[in-house]
Amino acid sequence: MYSTTPSQGELHYLRMILYHVPGAVNWSDLKTVNGQQCHTFREACVALGILRDDAEHRKCLEESVQRDMPAQLGSLFCTILVYCEPLNPGELWTDFKESMSDDVTHMLRKNDVQTFNDAQIENETLKRIETELHFKENLSPISKECRQYLLTIQSPLNIPSSKMNCTMSLNNRKNQTQKQCF
Repeated sequence: MYSTTPSQGELHYLRMILYHVPGAVNWSDLKTVNGQQCHTFREACVALGILRDDAEHRKCLEESVQRDMPAQLGSLFCTILVYCEPLNPGELWTDFKESMSDDVTHMLRKNDVQTFNDAQIENETLKRIETELHFKENLSPISKECRQYLLTIQSPLNIPSSKMNCTMSLNNRKNQTQKQCF
């Protein structure tokens, strides 16, 4: 089965339903829960109890950890925050922050920055997440709960911005096909 991301909306919810509804023979069967016809696949996911926790969001992020670079994982995390309204965004952040921070850690080591700690790396990664959220928020507003836990961002590392923006620069150089894939 093909991978989907939450930004694909109904296609993503259809994929979720296909994992949980065996024997469906048409679209109507997939949207019917306890004899009630749902209008959307997302409604059906909620009625089936698939979206009562962040398990699907976690699964999506776990798949991304295996195939994507940290910047793309961070972008997916932002997409989940903006479009999917996770129940516990702070828990998702805690569980995946290390994977989203790998490029920051690598960049610091590459640039011979001697004094940095986990909190500074986390803050720099959160700062990048915040930048991505500002972009995505122009498309869809983020929920108040998601915004609250991001307010823990503290001062960034004292590293020249030219070096810290290295990854962002590379991401901006992707060709159209790469942008569609990521």
